[in-house]
Amino acid sequence: MPRFARIAAVLALMLAVTAPAAAKSVEIARMADLRLSELLNIPDYRQVWLSQILPEIPAEDQAWIEETLSSSVPHGEVRVNGKRYLASTLRHPHDDNKLYILINEQRAMAAHVQFHEPHRMPAHSEPYQRTEAFTLRYYGRPGTAEKEALKELIFQEWKAEAEENARQKPDSKNE
Repeated sequence: MPRFARIAAVLALMLAVTAPAAAKSVEIARMADLRLSELLNIPDYRQVWLSQILPEIPAEDQAWIEETLSSSVPHGEVRVNGKRYLASTLRHPHDDNKLYILINEQRAMAAHVQFHEPHRMPAHSEPYQRTEAFTLRYYGRPGTAEKEALKELIFQEWKAEAEENARQKPDSKNE
C-alpha cells in the first residue's frame, strides 16, 4: 500500500473513532442547557424521573414540582465518580422550597430543601440578617458522593444568591 494511502487510512480510522465522541460531547453540552421539562421529553430521562424520583416525593409536593418543571434552572454538567449528570433546580412558586436534581439516562436523584419559619439572628448581629431552619430530604437513594454533589449544588446556589442580595442591600455606611 503506498504511503499516502496508509496515511489516509489511518486518518479515516481516527476520524471514525473520534467523530462519535465529538458529536456526543456537543450533544452533552447542548443538553446541559435544557430545562428539566425539556430533558423529560427524552424517553430515557423521563423513565428514570418517573421510576426513581417521582414515587419518592410526598403527594403534597408532587403538584408544585410538576407545575414548576418548565421553569427549572439548568446548572450544566456535574461529574460524580466519573459519571456525568445534568444538574437542575426547581423552586416552589410560593415560597423558598427547592428541589436540586442530578439526572442522566440511567439514574436520577434529588435533594429537597424545605424551609421552615425564619428565625431572627441575635440582637448583636447585623441588620437584615436572619437564619432559617430547613429540612433536607433526598430522593432517588443517592450515595455519599452524590449527596456531596447535591450539597455542593445547594451551596453554590445559596452563595450566588447571598452575593446578589449583598449587592442589592443598601450600604448603611453611606447613608
